[in-house]
Amino acid sequence: MRIEEAAQLFLTYLQHERGCSAATSTAYGSDVVALLRYLAEEGIEPCVECVTAQVLRRYVSWLSMLGYSAGTIARRVYAISSLYKYLVNYGYAERNPCGQVVLPKKVKRMPAVLTLEEARRVLRAADDHRCPWMGFRNRAMVAVLLFCGLRRQELADLKLSDVDVRSRWLKVRRGKGGKGRSIPLAPEVAEAINDWLEFRPQVDHEYLLTGLGGRRLEKNGLVGVFRRVAKRAGVYRKGVSLHTLRHTFASLLLQEGCDLVSIQELLGHADLSTTAIYLHLDAAHLQGAMERHPLSG
Repeated sequence: MRIEEAAQLFLTYLQHERGCSAATSTAYGSDVVALLRYLAEEGIEPCVECVTAQVLRRYVSWLSMLGYSAGTIARRVYAISSLYKYLVNYGYAERNPCGQVVLPKKVKRMPAVLTLEEARRVLRAADDHRCPWMGFRNRAMVAVLLFCGLRRQELADLKLSDVDVRSRWLKVRRGKGGKGRSIPLAPEVAEAINDWLEFRPQVDHEYLLTGLGGRRLEKNGLVGVFRRVAKRAGVYRKGVSLHTLRHTFASLLLQEGCDLVSIQELLGHADLSTTAIYLHLDAAHLQGAMERHPLSG
């Protein structure tokens, strides 16, 4: 079987049986294309049986020489491994060649976060807009990110029916991996959303955030809004992005004593080890917490 045919079967399986998003399918597809490009360059026939562990080891070296990071290489090999697991399970291949491939080690980088004072400045700066209704929209957007820790796509996908201002709950219907979750709204966020809803224009869609002309505010639009707000707040520096607000949400909760499992649930992390990275962000805070241990002194 040719790899293109195998990949098409796999992507159809992901969408229709696993319920994966179009973005996930696109990412897997791009990783398969990268492998096909390597096979073509090396003159290797693009069939399932021709991709051996030896071929994949050379593929990893090729990616390294092209300057790809260890994380990107790991993701690309993981995608190929997922493809072959599917092929083995359905009898299209005899074995998964990825199990014998050693990947380069990742360099663990701590995510950038805002301090409490910087987060407050960003909230204040969000209101500052020559068009009043956009100021209300920007504050609602920033408040949801800082108080709820949503991902960029999750925020863009929010609909009016996903937010209950009266009972103060927000519903993420389709997070990463297709998983949903409910997040309580702090009074400040409920107020910010309610203020925005009073000014939100009448449009022909149900998405919470709108841009010029009443169009849905999508991912790139959210990034543009944040850049302008961050610049006005004086926190637009290297490493700070829209996603920084999600990291800041987790870091501030941890500093206030929230347990890691609750933060995991609020963030929608499948694995607690992903959430545990925030334990490394503020060693001074953790040291202070130990000094307040009830058995101390």
